[in-house]
Amino acid sequence: MSPGVLTTGVVNDTTLPEQVPESLETTANQPHEQLFSLRNRLTVVTGGGRGLGLCLAFAIIEAGGHVACLDVLPEAQQDEWSRLLKKASSSHLTASYHRCDITNEPQLQETLEAIEGTAQSCNATFAGMVACAGVQQKMPALDYPMGDFERIMRINVTGTFLTVKHAAKIMVKNKTSGSIVMIASMSGQIANRVCALTKE
Repeated sequence: MSPGVLTTGVVNDTTLPEQVPESLETTANQPHEQLFSLRNRLTVVTGGGRGLGLCLAFAIIEAGGHVACLDVLPEAQQDEWSRLLKKASSSHLTASYHRCDITNEPQLQETLEAIEGTAQSCNATFAGMVACAGVQQKMPALDYPMGDFERIMRINVTGTFLTVKHAAKIMVKNKTSGSIVMIASMSGQIANRVCALTKE
């Protein structure tokens, strides 16, 4: 076979025809709506009051889905939340914020069930959960208080379990196929160097 000649629909990265750009041979040039869409779906994001959770809420809106953000904060980070609401409105989608402690199982269950009800009002299905809530605390390991360690485990582990459990219960009850995404730190796999500044 001569270099640069395609005999199938598969693109060989090293032998693309000079006259055909790669983008014309792959699906990479398609609009994201054709590659991935959350149309008519509502996704809940825990830890959605700021940071990564709020960033993921933007991605859900951009993919055509409705989003409900949960966080223990009294309200979401105002400037970013305003941008999210503007983006949702211009896309004819909904974004809501709910103050909720994911370690409080009755409160969490009640909040998710209320969100399920709002999904129906916007012709969407409760079909996604992004468990993004989590905390960290940097301090010397030898001085780490047991109570602080237990708090981190309660939020990052138990809270995630409860979040997934109750989201799944709703989807199973409604016979809805959906997705559950659990966000974790790479520190669960590797040891990071300590970044804290110390004074001599």
